[in-house]
Amino acid sequence: MERFNIEESLKEHGIRRTPFRIELLTLFAEAKHALSHHDITEKLKPGQDRVTIYRALDAFVEKGLIHKVPDVHGAIAKYALCSHDCSSEKHEDDHIHFVCHKCEQTYCMEDIHIPKISLPKGYQKDHSDFIIHGTCESCSNS
Repeated sequence: MERFNIEESLKEHGIRRTPFRIELLTLFAEAKHALSHHDITEKLKPGQDRVTIYRALDAFVEKGLIHKVPDVHGAIAKYALCSHDCSSEKHEDDHIHFVCHKCEQTYCMEDIHIPKISLPKGYQKDHSDFIIHGTCESCSNS
């Protein structure tokens, strides 16, 4: 994903630019894989309140800056940066996610979209999840 201006992105998505939110969004911009809450707290400056982190993550998801990533275990939420054209009105993260069974990291495959599926009459899609399990490039080379 191409680099973008963190502060400008917060402004464009209607999110107040605080030092904490800038630091948090920078983590996502620099991450090569989806981040769990544990990953985030490990990388942030010590002393950040858990509730503040969750509120910021919820605001980022609501405004289309990041998206929740399906997790192989189903209990641990992971988050990843959205494409630049997501917003609170148009939040499209219909791409494939890849979970490495060795390092347990989750990667967004933004260039590989979930195929369109025609549902029977009366069914309406909210969102789709598509996860491929295997070995990532880093683990394959080691």
